[in-house]
Amino acid sequence: MANITRRSFVVGSGATALVAALAGCSGGETSGGAGSAGSAAASGGHIYVLTASPDHGWTGQVGVFAQEKVD
Repeated sequence: MANITRRSFVVGSGATALVAALAGCSGGETSGGAGSAGSAAASGGHIYVLTASPDHGWTGQVGVFAQEKVD
């Protein structure tokens, strides 16, 4: 096997990662992505909100905001 340079390795790895990331974005979803959560709630589905434990500061405010959205 021929020795490859560091630059060739980085470029090849980056290109492979980019192709893999873009391949994941080409899903065949036909309905709107943001509207699907609202339709799940309207049809009786469950919406789960996962946050950090709301103790104080930023995490406390995130917990309060999430609880308001759930209510």
